[in-house]
Amino acid sequence: MKDKELEITNALAENEETFSKLYQVYADKFPEYRVFWEDLVAAEKKHAGWIRTLQAEAEKERLLIRPYRFNVEAVQNQMKHVEEEIKTAAAPGYTITNALSASLNFETSLLEAKYFEIFDSFSLEMKKIFADITEETKDHVVKVRDAWQKNKASPAK
Repeated sequence: MKDKELEITNALAENEETFSKLYQVYADKFPEYRVFWEDLVAAEKKHAGWIRTLQAEAEKERLLIRPYRFNVEAVQNQMKHVEEEIKTAAAPGYTITNALSASLNFETSLLEAKYFEIFDSFSLEMKKIFADITEETKDHVVKVRDAWQKNKASPAK
């Protein structure tokens, strides 16, 4: 595995782990939404694990990583924003609406950037992992958007 490919897979896995930390902060801050956020924590940790699995497959040359279609700096920048959001979430006055809005923006940006399209393989098992990460991220967007709309419709949040 080339250094650039290792840098890419590390950045993607670390990004997922940073999301899990943010969602854990939300779970702790908003106990009425604890189950909702902890489900996302578990999913983000699972995604990081899958990316580490893909990294191991790339090291065995059973997986192709297309570094030309990936901007490591963009992922690192997103991680910085998520880390800033973790600090912001701790502040008094930070609401569940703030949390849902931030989460929706972050999850949507993952899909729009098509980060997971950097992988390619002839292995059906590997292709399933790519598809599963993307589908679960789409599910996150739907769940967060639904919660955001429900919360927005509720009185005085």
